[in-house]
Amino acid sequence: MEGEHGGVDYADLGNLTRACDLWGMTSVVRVMNNDYATIYRTLDRGAQGIVVPHVNTRAEAEAVVAAGKFAPVGKRGMFTSRQGFGVGDYFKTANDQNLLIVLIEDIAAVRNLDA
Repeated sequence: MEGEHGGVDYADLGNLTRACDLWGMTSVVRVMNNDYATIYRTLDRGAQGIVVPHVNTRAEAEAVVAAGKFAPVGKRGMFTSRQGFGVGDYFKTANDQNLLIVLIEDIAAVRNLDA
């Protein structure tokens, strides 16, 4: 789902991710920017994958992981949404199954690949 250039917003996202669940589809959302709240709120709404545009540095990539993964891997907070579906070890399961993709779109990112 397109949240950077398109019109997908939080009001619609919960229903869209539920529809994906019902049809056996993986819900992947491209978010608007590399923002902690944007990433974890999108996951809280049921997205199973996040695509983050314009990630240019290692620190920015690490920020994506911090926002998108629960401890001990990241710093994502817990929200008692429908996604806490009774899995015995929800945090580990979510960390193992949520997909985080960073997009290298700018020349600055290419220059920083070895950093």
